[in-house]
Amino acid sequence: MTKSYSSIVEGMTCGNCALSVTKLLEKKGAVKVSVSAASGEVSFEIEEGVEVEKLYDAVDEIGYHVVRG
Repeated sequence: MTKSYSSIVEGMTCGNCALSVTKLLEKKGAVKVSVSAASGEVSFEIEEGVEVEKLYDAVDEIGYHVVRG
C-alpha cells in the first residue's frame, strides 16, 4: 500500500534543481514523483516502511529546505 505526500521545497531555482530533488527522492524509494521548481511543489508516493522524514532530511542535506507541517 502506498501513501501520498506533498510539500513545498524552498531553494529550487531551475529545472536542474527539480531534477536533483526528483532523482534523490526516487533513489530513496519514492514513486510517482512530481517536482516543480517554479512553484516549489513536490508530490510523491511511498510504500509502507519508507519513512517520509528520512526523505525530507535527504532533500535538506543537498541544500534545499522542505517546509514541514
